[in-house]
Amino acid sequence: MNTRSINRHATYYLVIIGALLACPLSVLAQQPGKSPVKVFILAGQSNMQGQGTVSGNKGTLESLVASDTEGLYGYLVDEDGQWSVRDDVWITYERGASNVRSGGLTPGFGVDNNRLGPELGFGLVIGDYYDDQVLLIKTCWGGKSLAVDFRPPSSGGTVGFYYKEMLRLVDEALANLGTTFPGYEGQGYELAGLFWHQGWNDRVSDAYNAEYEFNMANFIRDVRKDLGTPALPLVIATTGMTGMQETNPRALALMDAQMAVAQYPEFVDNVISVDTRPFWRPTNESPSDQGYHWNSNGITYLEIGLASGEAMRELVLPRGSGTILRQWWHGQDGASLAALMLDANYPNHPDGSDELASLETPAHWADSDGVRIQGHLYAPKPGDYTFWLDCNQEAELWLSPDGDMASAALIASTSTELQSTPMTLEAGVPYYIEALHMAGAGPDRLAVTWEGPNVPQAVIEGEYLRPWAGAGPPALTIENDGPDNIGMTFATLAGDIVAEGSEAPHVLLFWGQTDGSITPEHWEHVEDLGIQSSSFDIDIADLTPLTTYHFRTFCSNAEGHDWADASTGFTTLSAIATVEHLDLSNLLSTSVTLNGQVNYLGGESPVVTLYWGTEDGQTHAEAWEFSQDLGVQSDQFSVDLAGMAESRRHFYRFHCVNSFGESWADSTTEFKLMSTGSR
Repeated sequence: MNTRSINRHATYYLVIIGALLACPLSVLAQQPGKSPVKVFILAGQSNMQGQGTVSGNKGTLESLVASDTEGLYGYLVDEDGQWSVRDDVWITYERGASNVRSGGLTPGFGVDNNRLGPELGFGLVIGDYYDDQVLLIKTCWGGKSLAVDFRPPSSGGTVGFYYKEMLRLVDEALANLGTTFPGYEGQGYELAGLFWHQGWNDRVSDAYNAEYEFNMANFIRDVRKDLGTPALPLVIATTGMTGMQETNPRALALMDAQMAVAQYPEFVDNVISVDTRPFWRPTNESPSDQGYHWNSNGITYLEIGLASGEAMRELVLPRGSGTILRQWWHGQDGASLAALMLDANYPNHPDGSDELASLETPAHWADSDGVRIQGHLYAPKPGDYTFWLDCNQEAELWLSPDGDMASAALIASTSTELQSTPMTLEAGVPYYIEALHMAGAGPDRLAVTWEGPNVPQAVIEGEYLRPWAGAGPPALTIENDGPDNIGMTFATLAGDIVAEGSEAPHVLLFWGQTDGSITPEHWEHVEDLGIQSSSFDIDIADLTPLTTYHFRTFCSNAEGHDWADASTGFTTLSAIATVEHLDLSNLLSTSVTLNGQVNYLGGESPVVTLYWGTEDGQTHAEAWEFSQDLGVQSDQFSVDLAGMAESRRHFYRFHCVNSFGESWADSTTEFKLMSTGSR
């Protein structure tokens, strides 16, 4: 790729943005319009492949539905009693080089079509949570260790083949979204999380077991770096087969390592480990006695997936944007909150406003002002929360059971109780919150504190708050659109001003191979698109073929600024040529003509090689008996073979290579020469 320097004008706008971002951003709830596909990677070994039995009489998904007298699992089947298919949750799983299954989520995406893995339960939870399209990419292989096969680069030694293969399959799946899933509308994608279920092949080795925690921590760091997602949410399902009665020291040590990683300070709130032992079922309740495969119990695999999906949902729950709205009205000397309500300028014409980084006003800020603080509150964990007012003047605290201001109720005040009763909140759900305060003479500070599950009493910080935007003109809002017209070295990136507030904003578009999130200096490139008031786009050139890029739009005007809700990813087309087999011709007793075609994608014409013999060497050149260099090819071509063994079965496969890479024909072709006189 030709790296371009940011021009002087772009640098100027980066300086402006840096100043703006010194205050936390105000980003509202999910933007309207097309949203990127939410992509989750499911990685591991055979238990992530899925060994749970779908159909059968005991410990199967079929038996679960059949015995479900309370209708708890009715969502697994449709009106005709067939397995439900989730069109809003796509899944793709390469079981082997020529065995790829893709489609809507349904039972049967395990190691074969009568098996399921954790993907079913996981996808059901995630699909219910998102309004957007979800994609699950399974990258898993049986009998693989973290110490060797998935070994991350930071652990030293040889990087695991399957670590690299995992990344390759993810890139391949994303590059082929439109081909694999016809419902894909070019809306881009967002890498939203990774679900890991692996460990048996490390558990059986003392050496592998001893370094599991070290390798797992490095795996998390490295995969985030290699995917360009520095805070990618990650869920680890422990190797808990054999249940709560497990006493084997290696087994316990491995599970301890899997649980410990989530407690690292750098992984708090972005990694969760799920203890899977409660989902174990004995052989008398299961289809098999394969303990290392959870006894093939389909219900167990469903439950592991459901629990892991809930854990991932907790990680991807929306958080606050970092601020909350404060407005004030002058000239309230000696007045009460009741008088403020009667002020002709209240509530639509404040004398001023700003945003606070927490639910706390500065002391000695003003005299004789009425203050209103309002926005949305997001609880980090589900459970009961208690709120307190800390102030020296008249104040009230209001909270809604939902996001609607009209539903708010008084929960604490200086005229009643400064402490609320416990309020039950769901994690990640927006609750309208409002504090009113008379800022008189003297230390006129107001603070709202809370206490809840794993939350010690403290001032409510901006990470749990979003400014109120329910009144007045729509807040300044921008969203990504596209990308469109994606080629090998170019793409059209686009966006839309959903709401411009009082004036059309200035727009910048950030892009690069690494997702810089909402930090301008973390992006490689920035494009200045000037003033925009509706849809806009820009053509980007000099891209690298078969490479993943990200982009995110930003806008600003006198009222404030906004980033698109998430970065959008896309992958440029491949410059690797492909080759396919055409019908063979001139089939005789000892000779044949083999025909092929190069699908030239514009990178450069490839060199084609024919591999053939009496055994199928598949995609391993050294396994074929014979090979023949056919030189550079750019369209259809033929090669004559003679002097072959009469009446024998033969196999052949074409291979092509150019400076961008290599590829094999999709499959081997088998043919049998004719016998003498058989015409």
